[in-house]
Amino acid sequence: MDRLFDTSITEIARMSGEALPHSTLTITRASTLCNIHPHSIVFAQSLTPERSQALAGAVNCLLLVPRQIDSEFLEDLSVNSVPAPVKNPRLSFARIMNTLADTLPQHQEYECVSGAWVSTGAEIADDVIIEPGAFIDHSVTIEEKCTICSGAVVRAYTTIGKGSIVREGAAIGVFGFAYERDEYGVPIPIPHLGGVRIGSNVDIGCYTTICAGTIDPTVIGNDAKIDSLVHVAHNCVVGDSTMIIACAEVSGSVRIGKGAWIGPNSSVIEGRTIGDEATIGLGAVVLADVDDRTTVAGNPAIATAQISRRNRAINCLIEGYYGRHS
Repeated sequence: MDRLFDTSITEIARMSGEALPHSTLTITRASTLCNIHPHSIVFAQSLTPERSQALAGAVNCLLLVPRQIDSEFLEDLSVNSVPAPVKNPRLSFARIMNTLADTLPQHQEYECVSGAWVSTGAEIADDVIIEPGAFIDHSVTIEEKCTICSGAVVRAYTTIGKGSIVREGAAIGVFGFAYERDEYGVPIPIPHLGGVRIGSNVDIGCYTTICAGTIDPTVIGNDAKIDSLVHVAHNCVVGDSTMIIACAEVSGSVRIGKGAWIGPNSSVIEGRTIGDEATIGLGAVVLADVDDRTTVAGNPAIATAQISRRNRAINCLIEGYYGRHS
């Protein structure tokens, strides 16, 4: 999402109804705190030292910050950017992004190609196979030797690397589940404009969902293999050669290392990190980070080595009890 908008802060305030400072500074995109680009809109729901440091490094940005911000720090931010203290930065971000999203082209031109509907704004290599019943949106790039199977949907701002396959019924780049409640408790959606970046030689299984990132793309690394009926939420990063097996659910902003194995019917809570070559057992519920080359299982998931130690301790207690009462 390099440049989606071209709107001044004053115009954004007028369109969205948000109380923003008057400024002719032009906003072209959104950025996360860990990857701030010039001319971006950025929000910080709270001010930790790390977030404050990131905001201080922003240049020519609209910074949505809490109203409780220190006045001296607010003045410092004003040197290079336009800070806007608001009651709920995430809610203001949602409202502004919805307003800006409405300025994007709403109607694209599509043409039927051998039974598939393909946007004229997509960039597709000549040797890509697109089967009947597939849908390819605008601002999609598909590189050489890819196959998009019947019923698959590839939404805007998705890039698919060489030799990858998207199997029947898979949905790539679709809206993820991200909302912020307003003053009345009504959920306000946060647009997902970050898209999806799929590497080379990736296999996406039938009826699998890969959600678009909210700001930066959801990333699937080279040679990753994702089985059928898997859900990968927004903002996730899946490492090279990782395998995710049927019916697994990976929540938002999860980071999975290289060569990991995510077992069937497992669930990973949002924001967790799974290390390189880690193994998530069948049906595991992952509530904590998993180290490199570690196997976890159970609900909540813990290392199998820890499970073995616990089981041996229990067996010793049982044997000791029956030994005393035999």
